[in-house]
Amino acid sequence: MSQSIQDALYKEIKQFLTPYLQKFYDHRIENYHGSIKVIGKVKELDYSETMVIKVFILDEEIQIPNIFMPEFMRKQNIGKDLILIIYKIAKEYNSKLYIIDLTLGFYDRLVNRGAIVCVIDDVVQITDDTDLSQQKKYK
Repeated sequence: MSQSIQDALYKEIKQFLTPYLQKFYDHRIENYHGSIKVIGKVKELDYSETMVIKVFILDEEIQIPNIFMPEFMRKQNIGKDLILIIYKIAKEYNSKLYIIDLTLGFYDRLVNRGAIVCVIDDVVQITDDTDLSQQKKYK
């Protein structure tokens, strides 16, 4: 695992999400060996925290097992933009990007946008052919 790719991912994720995280009651970005997690409480009285994104950095691949946008962040392309940011860094470092442990709905949306199926209903690979633009694509 390259520390430089983790540093690049941390910097770009933090820079991109900071304006949205300011709307949280409380948040933190954990940057440990091999993983980055963005966690926060949307409202003061929330009992639990929201895992916005979790990223694992392995030798030649990056995995995203969690990506969740709170209600106020939905329908703005934030999740797809974040995936695209991570993909560009992965590509720069000759790593592959996989979205894993997918919900069926998100799996279907990514496959319809051109992600490569690796494990049916569970894992896709993001490539240059994956359309992460705002516009919806249907096959």
